[in-house]
Amino acid sequence: MGTSAEIALRENYQRISYVLEGAEDIAIVKALKEIHDNIELQHFFEGLLGSNPALTELTAITAGYGCDPQQWHREMDAEGSPALYGRTFSHAYTLFIALQDTTAGMGGTEICPGTHHCSDDYLEEICEANKNGMHQVSGLGYWPVGSAALLNHPTFHRGGAHLDKDADERVVFIVSFVARPNDMRQLPHGTFYHMKWNMW
Repeated sequence: MGTSAEIALRENYQRISYVLEGAEDIAIVKALKEIHDNIELQHFFEGLLGSNPALTELTAITAGYGCDPQQWHREMDAEGSPALYGRTFSHAYTLFIALQDTTAGMGGTEICPGTHHCSDDYLEEICEANKNGMHQVSGLGYWPVGSAALLNHPTFHRGGAHLDKDADERVVFIVSFVARPNDMRQLPHGTFYHMKWNMW
């Protein structure tokens, strides 16, 4: 994984975000091929975004023991999102994939359902009161390896605190998609476009 001397830690949370290249490791190639070849997922994404959606983010985020929870956040600015201006900005979606069985104590992903309809940027109290951890949604007490959550970019979410000193670092694989420009709408503002330059 690397040490804090080698890699800058995000906001000192013991949380590292890796921007990935599609062919830098055989595991990434296999993961992308599995996503691409899943017919149900293809139909689902094309139903949301139209034919041949564009990959805009390829990232892995880790959470090591002792990291604090992220702030509640969305992947786009409210002022530049379809939640507020549906005729101006197109939609974007992110697929979060668990790379190991992930418990709440490992800092599993938490979501605030329904906030993709909200244009308010200050929903921390609402999200704290109504959050769902992916470990809860599964009904197993943990988020199983290979399971995924698909979020519309205006949805508030966060990585939780890693509180289990006996657990591994939590790693989640993240891929984001937008519609290709086929209408007059702009791409969402504030959306993360995390990809290495040679994948543009």
